[in-house]
Amino acid sequence: MAVTITFGSITQRTNGSKLVDINYTGTDSGDFLNDLIKYEYSLDNSNWFTMTAKATDPAHSGISNLAFTSGGFPFVFVWDAITNVGLSTEDSTVWVRLKSQNQNVSPEQSDLTTSDSFPIDTKAPVVNYFYFDPDSLAETVPNPDPSGYSPYAVTTTGVVSLLSDVVGATEMRFTLSRDYGRYDYGAGGEIGRAHV
Repeated sequence: MAVTITFGSITQRTNGSKLVDINYTGTDSGDFLNDLIKYEYSLDNSNWFTMTAKATDPAHSGISNLAFTSGGFPFVFVWDAITNVGLSTEDSTVWVRLKSQNQNVSPEQSDLTTSDSFPIDTKAPVVNYFYFDPDSLAETVPNPDPSGYSPYAVTTTGVVSLLSDVVGATEMRFTLSRDYGRYDYGAGGEIGRAHV
């Protein structure tokens, strides 16, 4: 019988959580439950440290009673990277490694399997420059109340171009809503707005 771990994709989430999804496949020729007995990361592929799992994340498969199968079954280890490396790490070459042990009467272990390198970035983004594109500006005004006194909102949308240290972050879209208190009708049917 044999126990193996094979890595799939490893990616940091882009929602600001600093969580890293480590996908792997667990194979056990005897279909035994397995427990992860090592789950480590390294910034230099030499010095290794235990990863902190984000146990409360719904995507996290856990570290014990994992149902490895003879055909291989997919799992996700959600790494709470910010807990281990802090808010100042920007590294293009990070490694993780996993090792499991099954719950057979005579337990068997997988090899200590190391991933390919991957990037992580826990630094706060820095915007070095931004430019507002006036051609992107659009304003939406609802139909006025003929009484001339109904509150209404004006919605403005636009695009700001960014020069940032965040890969792929080249622009920011915005929506701004402003409340006005009444309509004032001017000469020629034009509408003037009085801001509250």
